[in-house]
Amino acid sequence: MSAVKDARALLASSASSRRTFLTANFTESFKSRPNSTAPSLSKGSRSAIDFDSARRIANPLSHLSTRSTAVAGATKQSTGWEAVAGRPGSSTSGLSSSATNHAKKIEEYLNLEHMQRLRLQFDGADSDGSGTLDMDEFKAVFHSLLGKKSHKITSEEQMTALFMKIDSNSDGHIDWDEFCTYMMLEFREKDDAYARSIQVLFDCPASCIQTPHHEPIMRITSLGENSIVTASQDGTICFWNSNQELKKTFKPELTGRSKSKWITDVIILNNLNKFALSTGDRELQIYEVSSFDPHCQISGLLSVPLRLDFWCNSKSIKECLLSFGDADGCLNCFLFSNLMSCLRLWKKFPKVDRIPNVTLESVITSDDVKFIRWKVHNDWVTELKYFQSLRSIISCSHDSNSALVIGSVEGSTHVETLLRELGQSALRKQAASYSVPKRRYAADQTVFRIYKGVKTFDFSYEHNMLATGGMDRALRLWNPYMPAKPTAMIRQAHNSPIAKLIICTGEGRIYTIATDKSVKVWHMKDHSCLVAIPAKGHRIKGDLQAAYYNPLNRLLAICTDQLAFLYQRGRPAIRDKVLSHRDPVQRVLFNTSFKQVVTACEGSVVKVWDIETGHLVFEFSNVHETDAISDMTFDWSERRLITSGRDGTLRVWNFNNGHCRRIYKKANKKEITSITYMNINRNCHVVAVGWDRRINIFPDVIDDLHFVHYPLKYMPDDIHHGHQEDILVVKFCPPSFLATASFDGEIIIWNMISYHIFSRLTPPAPGKNCATYNPLEGDAAVTQLVYLSSRAGNKTSASLIANGPRGHIHFWCLYEKKVMACFSAGRHNAVSAMTQTQDDSVLFTADRQGFIVLWDIKSYCLLKSASVPPPEILRWRGHVEAITSIEYAKLYNVLLSSARDCCVRMWTLNGHLIGTFGQASLWDIGSSSTYEYPMMPKDVVFEPLTDDDVGSRDPDAEMFDRVAETKSEESSEERDGDEEETNLEFDLEIDDVLSVGTATPAPSSRISKIGFTIHGRDDSGCGKRLRQAKETPKLWSRVTASNHYQVLSTHNLAPEPDISCPNTLTNRTNQFDLEDF
Repeated sequence: MSAVKDARALLASSASSRRTFLTANFTESFKSRPNSTAPSLSKGSRSAIDFDSARRIANPLSHLSTRSTAVAGATKQSTGWEAVAGRPGSSTSGLSSSATNHAKKIEEYLNLEHMQRLRLQFDGADSDGSGTLDMDEFKAVFHSLLGKKSHKITSEEQMTALFMKIDSNSDGHIDWDEFCTYMMLEFREKDDAYARSIQVLFDCPASCIQTPHHEPIMRITSLGENSIVTASQDGTICFWNSNQELKKTFKPELTGRSKSKWITDVIILNNLNKFALSTGDRELQIYEVSSFDPHCQISGLLSVPLRLDFWCNSKSIKECLLSFGDADGCLNCFLFSNLMSCLRLWKKFPKVDRIPNVTLESVITSDDVKFIRWKVHNDWVTELKYFQSLRSIISCSHDSNSALVIGSVEGSTHVETLLRELGQSALRKQAASYSVPKRRYAADQTVFRIYKGVKTFDFSYEHNMLATGGMDRALRLWNPYMPAKPTAMIRQAHNSPIAKLIICTGEGRIYTIATDKSVKVWHMKDHSCLVAIPAKGHRIKGDLQAAYYNPLNRLLAICTDQLAFLYQRGRPAIRDKVLSHRDPVQRVLFNTSFKQVVTACEGSVVKVWDIETGHLVFEFSNVHETDAISDMTFDWSERRLITSGRDGTLRVWNFNNGHCRRIYKKANKKEITSITYMNINRNCHVVAVGWDRRINIFPDVIDDLHFVHYPLKYMPDDIHHGHQEDILVVKFCPPSFLATASFDGEIIIWNMISYHIFSRLTPPAPGKNCATYNPLEGDAAVTQLVYLSSRAGNKTSASLIANGPRGHIHFWCLYEKKVMACFSAGRHNAVSAMTQTQDDSVLFTADRQGFIVLWDIKSYCLLKSASVPPPEILRWRGHVEAITSIEYAKLYNVLLSSARDCCVRMWTLNGHLIGTFGQASLWDIGSSSTYEYPMMPKDVVFEPLTDDDVGSRDPDAEMFDRVAETKSEESSEERDGDEEETNLEFDLEIDDVLSVGTATPAPSSRISKIGFTIHGRDDSGCGKRLRQAKETPKLWSRVTASNHYQVLSTHNLAPEPDISCPNTLTNRTNQFDLEDF
């Protein structure tokens, strides 16, 4: 703490002392790693730099790796691991799976030598002696620093972008302090982002289910498609579906026995629709999965089988390997060249206890079976498994001298043995091969000698990692080809012996469960404990018997006297569903200066994405501590991000490095619901509204050195004649208007020059037949406003669009204070988000059902009121939950959408999915072949709307009576003419809605009239979506969803149509013109 205090004291001192301190810290940080590239900071305040971790800013992510390398010696690490191989190394940030292929930033090329030279050149390049560098001087410094390689490493555009990121206050100059702050804070936030990316949480307590088992469950395994099978020692076998519901129960019949047979293990015979179980009577029994009919049994085994394993060749199901470990420490292997033929033959054998019985001698003499028995361990075999990647069987026992053995199935050929056996019959050779178990040659196996043996193990081929756990409570990681020493070991992984160990390669985690039922999750790369759940946390009773982890739905099943499930928090409901955030996304913005997309979620996390590729550029958390983000906007330069939270504060950020530059505080802590940035005559202000029912205006003065700012005095009209309900949205209407809307549907237009109310817009009363209208439940609320700036000078046209009351779209004339049009977005779905193109020709709306609609409003309500909705251009479903924000990116002519389903997606204006931010594969916005289209999001495919979800249109329940004067002004001839061209058929059938996510275009005549052309539409695309829905298995949480694809008609697949991509740069006057799209 003293070091931190000293650092803060130096930071508050003169500029020269601050520079000396920063240079010393950078020098100390880069000494140990002269080639390091990424400085970082430890956790601390963003407003004041914390130099606690200056020693590790050179390369904060150097501990990441996918493999360990064995070296001599063992040193105790801070994480509690005894690393025999040293800590692995890597240079990736871990922010996304595809980030390693992304181009490096300029600052990532800097090392200690560069920083020392840069410090000197900062003063040398300061030609005017101001102590700061402008953009030209900054570029000259970096070109001189990087030398001849500067043009290969970076471009002028990247240099300009870096200068703008550092110069977040837009004063046109940067100094050494600003440069160091940017560098250190950026890489500190990368540390925090990596920690969040590997975080894992479980919902506790566990969900416990009572089972038909009367004995402890000794085996749990997967049946496929997220179904599981549990077996107990009394022979009871239960089959559970993907929703953890009991479907079938099986128990072998008793024939002349007072007690059931002792079941030691159960294994599913993949691709054969059968399962095998081993008994204490030295038998292997095979049953049908569908009917539980006994197929056959192999009796007369030489020892009691304890653990079973089955492998089937994926290319030919005839070639199989059935192996088991017994109580004598032997491995018994049945190699089948044609298993199906053997099963058909064995089914005809005489029955014993109502099941066809085959003796071991009969099996061995079969031409399609080869039986091999190896003496491997000196104790019981606790686990075994065959790995095709190693072409070996791995088995373990409690014997220290043969704790774990990796050996071949058949073994190598020995010449002397063959010479001795020449002349003997094949039958005698077979008899000799199993009557006395053989031992493998030393070249055929690898023996791991571990203290107190091994109780459980698992192997990952992708990471070349073997993990073991046992009675000594230590967790060891091995290179399978180096048995002498483990690459890493933790001596006290648990307080009791480790009973089960599972490696999840896709997640990069190791799950361990001890006999005291404590659960721990370890990270495979940095070997840290991500989460530890004690027995009191999950509240599972009984003694641990078995465990199983399903990586598809991230479900951990633990078997004791009962069946318990631990659900991982934040898991996607659909398999392989891409999530942009872990929490519902509140806002999405597009930054034209840096060509980036900024998103914010309720978890108080802000992420910055590259719009051209979908790459995660940067993220920072704890934006409003533990409170959710309610809204955000950019300042006039788009270099600073302003966020509002439910804690009643606003914060100004340099969103490129997570530096909090300023805090705005109100007199109260009531939630802020909406903010906007206002620039009138070069006077910049931040306006915030919320539950305090007041308009809070904060001046944005760049030269003000205070960190905390407070609002100006409330406007007199705001105090005496303002809103009487909570204000939900605020919108700046240039040049000098400000629009606010409240929970009761009232809209007030403020003149921000005189600070008086310009007009008050009160929506008309609902119709007489509207019995469902209830203002207390939010039916009157207005949550979105859109201002048509191109109509600012037209006093007779509608220039303000509101999404309420009752989620209906209202067109308001500000000067005449009247509603010029009111209509529903269709199907009574309340509009939740709106935006428009910059020329105000097209309106984008999104609703709570996840639909996105495009409307042609170029001439709508321009001269007179309208009684019909504007022409609908296109409609498609983009999300399965309420859409919270949509943003139009003019530079690329694309649409961005965010929703409460934690996804942020990008679409072409034809409704084609470009991609979801956060997906593994990056896209190229200039190449349509990298788009996700013609595929739709899987959650949209799997969760179609039902009749009850969509509802039917009730013509008698209109929200408002049409304005009487509007009806009298329009003649019947005009209405008839409008109906032919602009009237929409809102009373569509369910099939016309295409709720599975297909886009519904407007008629071609209407599209061509407004300058739109829809290319690439092919009915065969529906067939691809249906095929995707059929081929992809569903998870337990989606079993009850409506399967509409089963009743829809399918079409033959045709070649995919060529589609063009959005223009990256355009100089067209009409940005929404898609003629060349």
